[in-house]
Amino acid sequence: RNAKIIMITAFGTIDLAVDAMKAGATDFLRKPFTAETLRGAVQAALQGGSSSDAPANQSPGLTFGMSTINGFHIAFHPGAGLRLQNDVGFSFTVKKPDGEERQCIVAITPVVMELVKAHVDMETMQAGERFWQALCEEALANHLYQNADFPPENFLHVDEFTTGLRRFVDAVLAPS
Repeated sequence: RNAKIIMITAFGTIDLAVDAMKAGATDFLRKPFTAETLRGAVQAALQGGSSSDAPANQSPGLTFGMSTINGFHIAFHPGAGLRLQNDVGFSFTVKKPDGEERQCIVAITPVVMELVKAHVDMETMQAGERFWQALCEEALANHLYQNADFPPENFLHVDEFTTGLRRFVDAVLAPS
């Protein structure tokens, strides 16, 4: 009953992560990772509750709600969408395995949004703002995975439609 589960995968989709969290996983690691990353994930799992402890009334959608990547917890705040000049941004609370917590803003440029729309041949995304929030959350998770640290100045600017984001979009919008 007190077991902590850390899911490890070579390629994770949002659906897989959501299913893992619903099933009780406390973290979601993507291979390859360092021993330090694994230690951080184990430390976070032992110190904190499961990400499945999120409020039951949390709205469903394209977000982990409270995701965990490499020992970092990412929480999205509903209604946290921002307009930053021409960019669309979202606010997340990020907590390091050592407990340090910061508010981080992830902003996506209109150019990247248009590239995503062209890639999937859709003018309007079915989930609307939730889709862009999930894409920003994925970009933040990728940053935490690659850098094992907060974004510089707690701000991440998504100004490129990377291969990782392309795979995420394909996985999320794959026909059922």
